[in-house]
Amino acid sequence: MEQTTSPAVFVSHKTENRDLADRVIEAIQEVGLDVWIAPEHIPPGAKWKPKIDEAIEESIAIVVILTKESLQSQWVTYEWVYALLLDKPIFPLKFEEAEIHEKLLEFQTLDFTQRKNREKELEKLQSELTKLRSGQSIPIPRNAPRIVQGSIRDLDDKDIEIRTSAIRNLAQNSHATALEALIAAAHNHLQLDVRVKSPIEIVKNHPDSAAQIISPLIESLQHADNVLGISKETDLVKMKLETILTQIGIDAVPYLITTWCDNENTAIGDRSQRILLNIGNPTIPTMIELLKNDINAYTRRRVIWFFERMLELEKVNVNVIIHALIAALNDSDAFIRYYASRILGDRKITDAIPYLIKMLTDSDIPNDDNLPVAYHVAMYLFQFDSVIADDAIIPFFVEELDNTAFIGKGNKYRRCDRSLKLLQRILQRKDRPDLRADLKRRGLPTELSD
Repeated sequence: MEQTTSPAVFVSHKTENRDLADRVIEAIQEVGLDVWIAPEHIPPGAKWKPKIDEAIEESIAIVVILTKESLQSQWVTYEWVYALLLDKPIFPLKFEEAEIHEKLLEFQTLDFTQRKNREKELEKLQSELTKLRSGQSIPIPRNAPRIVQGSIRDLDDKDIEIRTSAIRNLAQNSHATALEALIAAAHNHLQLDVRVKSPIEIVKNHPDSAAQIISPLIESLQHADNVLGISKETDLVKMKLETILTQIGIDAVPYLITTWCDNENTAIGDRSQRILLNIGNPTIPTMIELLKNDINAYTRRRVIWFFERMLELEKVNVNVIIHALIAALNDSDAFIRYYASRILGDRKITDAIPYLIKMLTDSDIPNDDNLPVAYHVAMYLFQFDSVIADDAIIPFFVEELDNTAFIGKGNKYRRCDRSLKLLQRILQRKDRPDLRADLKRRGLPTELSD
């Protein structure tokens, strides 16, 4: 690689990950930008640290190749921290799932974990680096008033206070180009603080434009604490953002579902789920499509859990959800069939009885000591107090008596004991001579003990 004498993009990487960096280097060079990377650009005999410092100082941006190894590297950490101190644009490229430092998470991360998505992510990187080369993140319209043009330029200022003031000025300016620029900044600006603060000012001054910034609103909700600081005022801002997204309604649903599915057990994941529940019925068609067609079984499982939460709400379209859950009893994933059966059994949905009976005879449904799914399906059928359901579960519980034991204190003992009690309760509901005779033949009581 030839040494560069012009400002370049600094590529920070672990030596062991050079194969990953090579395609990134090619992509950067394809848009006419130079690349600085160690050790190629360090002359023989030169000290590393001064040369690295100089390269970062002269670079227009730093690209960080994130892997488990690089996140443990002192050199890689030093490089992006130094770039952060210099307020350089940083582009984290995540190649592996690993814990990323919270300061790096303040920058929009490009996801390279899936090979099929890498070229698309590289195109995004090329687009942003091209904007940097042009020297202006947001294009300045020729027909914009001078004051608007000045505020758009100030969005790229190194001083965060000047950037914040520019956002407010644009939001409060009545010229159409000011709002257009602010919407563009909310979507595409390189600085996280600009992307977070712009949507907040837009909904404050132009609430009718909220539907144009759905994705930025979600990003603001996700990073508000980092940018604005943890405070009661920030909490109020987040509540306002949740309200706005709820009011947007069905148009926000695809964005919220993506955020919810991609951020399990995180604050933004929980908030996205809460907003979806607040939106209510308009979410159902999209959720049903996911349940029918999403190849990721875990996503489909989350939809089932979501439907369970929805059934707890008022004014929800119960019948549509119930039919979706009944359809899920035929899902290829045994756990989904189990979760759906539990919800239907708990609510005693009689239309589900034939499907639950079919589940009871499926050969691939787990029924071991740790996950007795078929056993629980039989228990759900028992709750219906139905002759048809009882006819199906009697052979199952009798077989449980054969396969388990009345000794010990483990799962098998508990299942055997409960199976007998359920059979005794079935006899209480309706006398069944064959079942009564079978229990007597085994020397088991036919009546429930006090």
